[in-house]
Amino acid sequence: MRRFLLLAAMASFAGGSPAAADSAAATIERLGLSGTWASYCTGGADRSKPGLRIVFAAPPDSAPTYTTISSDGRVTTTVRSSVLEAAPVEDGKIRLRLRIIGGDRDGGPLPDTMTNTFEQVIEKTGEGIRLVGLDPRFIQKCPE
Repeated sequence: MRRFLLLAAMASFAGGSPAAADSAAATIERLGLSGTWASYCTGGADRSKPGLRIVFAAPPDSAPTYTTISSDGRVTTTVRSSVLEAAPVEDGKIRLRLRIIGGDRDGGPLPDTMTNTFEQVIEKTGEGIRLVGLDPRFIQKCPE
């Protein structure tokens, strides 16, 4: 999760348009990403590793959202982001352009530097999804 926070703090790009958000929602839906993906929903997951949960949502009246929750047993960090763009980049991968809109670290606020825009690539295979370059684990979608 530290790498995720560092990546988010270092990255900064321009904002997205409403049309891009609509397209992002359609891409997320088409690829079957909407819902909750978590290490606790993954059979055979190593429970000694930090917990990871990713939630994709596409509310009808606003931009789609991407939320990550990471817990190492002592500290839980939640980062809520608005999806500005979502585009397939190669077989089984999607590049998201995200703007952090909120979050907390053990109930306290994230640092001010966490409110910028960044990119994240998600790989989706039969094993689940994973955060390319940040976490080698594949996590499974949780039942509705």
